[in-house]
Amino acid sequence: MFKRISTCLLGCVLAFYPFFGISAHTGADERQELIIETSAKKSSDLIIDKTTTNRIQKTYGKFPLHFIRNTGQIDKKVKFYERGSGHATFFAKDGVYLMLQAPNPDFQIPKNRHAITASKAKTLTPELLKLAPVGANKNPEIVADDKQKGKANYFIGNDPNKWRTSIPTYKSIIYKELYKGIDMKFYGNNQQMEYDLIVKPDANPSQVRFSYEGIESLNITGDGDLEVGLKQGKLIQERPYIYQEINGKRVQINGKFKVFQPLHTANGHLLFSYGFQVASYNKKYPLIIDPVLSYSTYLGGSDSDTGQGITVDASGNVYITGATSSIDFPVTGSSSNFAGASDVFVTKINAAGNTIEYSTYIGGNMSDDGRDIAVDASGNVYITGLTYSADFPVLSSIQPICNSCPTYSDAFIVKVNASGAVAYSTYLGGSYYDFGNGIAIDNAENAYITGETYSDNFPVTSLNTIFGGGSDAFITKINSSGSAIGYSAYLSGIGWDWGMDISVDTSGSAYVTGGTFSANFPTTGLYTGFAGWSDAFVAKINTAGDAIIYSTYLGGGMYDDGWGIAIDASGNAYVTGWTYSADFPTVSPIQGICNNCPTYSDAYVTKINASGDAVIYSTYIGGSNEDWSYGIAVDASGNAYIAGLTVSSDFPVASPIQAACIDCSNSYSDAFITKINSLGDSIVYSTYLGGNGWDWCSSISVSASGDAFITGGTEAFDFPAVSPIDGVFGGVYDAFVAKIRENSPPNCIGASASLPIIVNNNNDMTAISILNIIDPDLDTVSITITGITQDEPVKRSASDKRFPDGSGIGTDTAWIRAERFNNGDGRVYQISFTASDGIGGICSGTVNVCVPRSKDSGCIDDGQLYDSTIP
Repeated sequence: MFKRISTCLLGCVLAFYPFFGISAHTGADERQELIIETSAKKSSDLIIDKTTTNRIQKTYGKFPLHFIRNTGQIDKKVKFYERGSGHATFFAKDGVYLMLQAPNPDFQIPKNRHAITASKAKTLTPELLKLAPVGANKNPEIVADDKQKGKANYFIGNDPNKWRTSIPTYKSIIYKELYKGIDMKFYGNNQQMEYDLIVKPDANPSQVRFSYEGIESLNITGDGDLEVGLKQGKLIQERPYIYQEINGKRVQINGKFKVFQPLHTANGHLLFSYGFQVASYNKKYPLIIDPVLSYSTYLGGSDSDTGQGITVDASGNVYITGATSSIDFPVTGSSSNFAGASDVFVTKINAAGNTIEYSTYIGGNMSDDGRDIAVDASGNVYITGLTYSADFPVLSSIQPICNSCPTYSDAFIVKVNASGAVAYSTYLGGSYYDFGNGIAIDNAENAYITGETYSDNFPVTSLNTIFGGGSDAFITKINSSGSAIGYSAYLSGIGWDWGMDISVDTSGSAYVTGGTFSANFPTTGLYTGFAGWSDAFVAKINTAGDAIIYSTYLGGGMYDDGWGIAIDASGNAYVTGWTYSADFPTVSPIQGICNNCPTYSDAYVTKINASGDAVIYSTYIGGSNEDWSYGIAVDASGNAYIAGLTVSSDFPVASPIQAACIDCSNSYSDAFITKINSLGDSIVYSTYLGGNGWDWCSSISVSASGDAFITGGTEAFDFPAVSPIDGVFGGVYDAFVAKIRENSPPNCIGASASLPIIVNNNNDMTAISILNIIDPDLDTVSITITGITQDEPVKRSASDKRFPDGSGIGTDTAWIRAERFNNGDGRVYQISFTASDGIGGICSGTVNVCVPRSKDSGCIDDGQLYDSTIP
């Protein structure tokens, strides 16, 4: 049974950092200012049972927008900036610069990471806009407000003098006295950036006027919205909401946009401008003007932020890596020098899921992508991925130069310390394409990397040093200081081979999975014959890296791929991926048949014993459309957790958070998370997770307590975010992070009655509540009275027998009569109840209430023989 999700929609939607909207709320003294606001709220199309959101422990992703102080990491003209999905905003004395990344119409969710990395990321064309106040203070004071705990670190480029660490972040910034008596405040609201024009008493709002540079048109729509025309789309600034706070009450003021006649600039361009027309208001009180600028009409469909790897430390802190759009301030004043690339991000979220501890950005002037992440016992994290940047930041590196950038990519390995600063960083590759796909850490903090190389001069030292052709999987071990290669080898045949994930046991043996087209891939036992067009493989390499302990194909007669591998304490290997093969090897399966192979794929889970010579269990997991599993984790009890995406409306669900796929009927995917018990013979839980559009999980990790953490991507505005750091979709594709845990039911053992003894209220009905129900997960518990009995019969007059001694069945309160006989040992009522946490956790119990014959006597229970609810 699920507990809940902690999402980003990495809210854990992780939109680093969210998309733009502009609106305005007062943050200033109500006696001194006037406020204008527009605030659009879009209703969700996603309908989920009420208990669903309670079963989502947290949604981390969708982190709150924050403003970063410029400490020299970008052009000195900029004082503060924020960056999000497909955009960045720069705040300077002369105005606000908006850099918007154009949509990429070719973007789609690829079937596998092999397809993602086989071609270079496309350069996207940005647009640069400038929002400038007209006739305003030319030297306004720009101040930050509400400092946040999280820090930002920038390791961009290969010049250490330009790297920055522990940069403070804030929730808002203010342009003081932008106009006489008027401040302009920018802040985040549900991942949108809003602004308030705060008009102080007796100031004149008609002096406010803004010009737009770099746009094609400016018009007011029939709804009163401001439509900003761009070369590749449009922005909508919604009709302003204007109000005053007077004596504790909000008073709305009529008002609207006003567009001025465009002016011709010296270079022949048109300069568009707008202001606000405000009706009569009380000038003794402040006025707020609040407009929202929505990027969603512009950004939809472009490449953006995606979470690729996730891990959790022993304290429950979560670490995510992936790629985020890198948008920098154009120092030339033009967007022509923008590379349209991506940077690696690493974000740490605290165990409570409510604070970003740090976000670190790593990259060069081309595309850089974080693929996987691991954490050691000291809180250092290790990332691998790929880079096309010849100026990728390297530090204490084994290989300081990219052999093929920017034409081709190199793999990289980066160690980030507990504060989010780079401890070491190195390229790893040859003269052609090289991709780092999986990383693991042993107890001595040595790093193990697997991936795919097309280079015949990849740095190899042992086991197999001869390139097989096409592409080869590789495995590389790097020592704890990052100063030397422990061993490095090709793992391949003569065809195409790729490594996707790696795990390492306590002895330092490494386990690798991936895919192969090679009929001569090195195998030692179990399945030694190549079965189909491509097979998954599973290989175990000894501690020295000079011998294969076991290696096996895993697949049937069609396409099969290995994407995730995990190891339990006994050395059993758990492998997941997907298969198009109707004859994929199954052993004691939960699902023994692929529903629609070879037309569509199913996910699979296979457990291989420690010696690699037997399959303990192997099963399909899927429906009648495409199902792909991208990651696997195993807990201390041997339960396996997988995550990926499904386009199947009949994907197997059990105790689901979300029982149905929202958009599978339109050939879009939802993410899925499935837990399989330690015997491999039943599904503990399995659920969809998503909204309208593409949603997918890329990686999964499990904490020591059995909580599952997932990361991935979503384009859904209605992704089910619950208790998020921020819960509004950032536009385009956002990364998300979610925490899922099984539910612990309430505990009824210590239950008691609110009045265990009734000494007054003779013959009157008395209300009794049930107290001291404990819920281990701190869920809200509801009580239902299920029965009331008593130990003596009713002995009242016939006229009173139409009234029962007890009532309240089906409610949360029992009502019992304080009935006393002249003799006897007192009356004992027994109240039965159930307690529910609303998400499937239920306990039941009873409490007794004594009605003594006198204040000085007690009660003896003579047996609950009579139903109190019958007159």
